[in-house]
Amino acid sequence: MPVEIKKTYVADKHLGIVNKVVQYNSYTTPIVVKDEDIELNGRTFKVLETNEAELVDYKRNEANTVTTLKADEVEYVLDIEKFWAMQLDDLDVKDLNTEVEQYQVAKQTNKVVAPYIDQLRFATLIGNTNKNIIPVADKEYDAVLDASIELDELAINGTRYLFVTPAFYKAIKKRIVELPQGDRDNNVRFKGIVGELDGAIVVKVPNKILNNGATAENGVSAVLTVESVLASPIQVEKFETGRLGAGRFGSYIQQLLYTGAFVLQTNQPKIVTIAKKAPTAKKSGRAVTPKA
Repeated sequence: MPVEIKKTYVADKHLGIVNKVVQYNSYTTPIVVKDEDIELNGRTFKVLETNEAELVDYKRNEANTVTTLKADEVEYVLDIEKFWAMQLDDLDVKDLNTEVEQYQVAKQTNKVVAPYIDQLRFATLIGNTNKNIIPVADKEYDAVLDASIELDELAINGTRYLFVTPAFYKAIKKRIVELPQGDRDNNVRFKGIVGELDGAIVVKVPNKILNNGATAENGVSAVLTVESVLASPIQVEKFETGRLGAGRFGSYIQQLLYTGAFVLQTNQPKIVTIAKKAPTAKKSGRAVTPKA
């Protein structure tokens, strides 16, 4: 039992490192629901979705139209399992201590985990777009305005974020203005922010992250959305260290992660892409059965 307790403690300790490093090294941080607003039960969390009633005229002394409330508790599962493992020879490292563990977890999260999480989140975001705007050469700013109109007409509230590829950024750069001092201070912790355009904070993202390396013909040039549009928790299931097998003098470290990225149905109208062709819809994370 003491071994299992220690493993749980180590996993919880490194979860804090992973979440903090991802938060500060991820382009998608401002559009992700905060962990404290999600109640995880193991690898699942539930979201209550309800319908709405139309506002109608009240008729005195008559039977008025009444809408039936339909409540659906939707379950989302962290269905993506990823791990990394490394080994160290005793002749290179005499002792695998806590400082080495923490350093390597932070480095792996910064260089490997965070970019993967961003790719996953952007793929989910783009695959759940409500509307696609086709840009015209030399009129890229018009496409941004058209995307803004889509959110304006739906009266979408919340801070807006415009994620752009470097190539699209070049086309609209002259239109982008510097953030006011207060906004700049509040957003300085978010990665990739380059200014503001038409009421949206502009975030420049490498194409390999935003489009997972897709070409300009097949990928998006930009995505306009709002804060907290995605749910994407990360769980450190296990973190282990140990000695290598017979014939080897050294140690290993390995980490198992669970994650996922989900756009709630009510948030889909809040996503507008700018691309030469409409993005392909991605697989929904709804009601996915965890692997044994």
